[in-house]
Order: sequence, then structure tokens, then C-alpha cells
Amino acid sequence: MIQTLTPDALPGRINSLWTAQNVTGDATGAAIIGAMGSLLLPQQAAALSALAATVLGIVMWLLMARLRRYQLPAPAEATS
Repeated sequence: MIQTLTPDALPGRINSLWTAQNVTGDATGAAIIGAMGSLLLPQQAAALSALAATVLGIVMWLLMARLRRYQLPAPAEATS
């Protein structure tokens, strides 16, 4: 969907945003897991992480109904 809707002049910039999100997401997640590991038992940290992921997934599913229903537009016919 992103590749279809991104203007021709911007795919490199969109790709760089995806890369930045990937790098910062991993670093932030590692810091949070490290903090949880120092405060909780491993079983508690795993359970809390699973609960947070489940709640976040449900919230995102509820908020993104339009995205779930999105259909690509029909391709334009080529004119000769």
C-alpha cells in the first residue's frame, strides 16, 4: 500500500523513515526489556510484555478499521 500511494519523487525518503523506525524501535525495546529485567523476575517480565503486546494489538485493531477495509484502486487503463 505504501509503495502504491507514495509519489514517485519520495520513495527514498519513505524508505529512510522505515529504517529509522526500525532502528529506534529495536533500541527502545531493548532498553525497556533491560529495565524490566532488572526490576522483575523473568517470568513476570515475560508475562507483562505479553500482556502489553496483547493490549496494544487489540487497541490498534480497534482504531485501524479503515485500514483493514482498504482496497487498492483499480489500475488505470493505458491509453494508446
